[in-house]
Amino acid sequence: MKKIFVFGLIALVAVALFEIYKNYIGYLRFGKSFNDTRLELGVPVIGEAFKPTDDYLLWYNESKNYPRHAMKSLTISELSLEIEQDNFEFIRDSAVVTVFCYYHHKEKCYNIYLSEDNLEKRLSCEALLELLSEQGLSVKLNCEECSHS
Repeated sequence: MKKIFVFGLIALVAVALFEIYKNYIGYLRFGKSFNDTRLELGVPVIGEAFKPTDDYLLWYNESKNYPRHAMKSLTISELSLEIEQDNFEFIRDSAVVTVFCYYHHKEKCYNIYLSEDNLEKRLSCEALLELLSEQGLSVKLNCEECSHS
């Protein structure tokens, strides 16, 4: 009976440690320390003004000044980085406009959407870079667009 209890306790501790590791994987493996790899891949980095949420899978820009790189969200699958979502925001006609950029690590490509006036439309990478440049945001992307939605 003692052996079963000890094995159960060891298993419980192992599962708990694995869950803790999973919760902090965004910080430990894919936080700001991953920025050099992001630069190589042509993915926006997590800026100095960014702060993580409690699970370290969402980083947000504390600055409320527009235009801005507003946030980065990480999607982790099987302990590897699957998708990075970057949101850029700027003001147009007194309304906040948001651009959602989804970088798929496996395919090394982007899906980009512009959200304005409660409408969402797909945007090309070149159109995004032009739009952000017009807003004074300098962003480097690899500009490889995904062939699937």
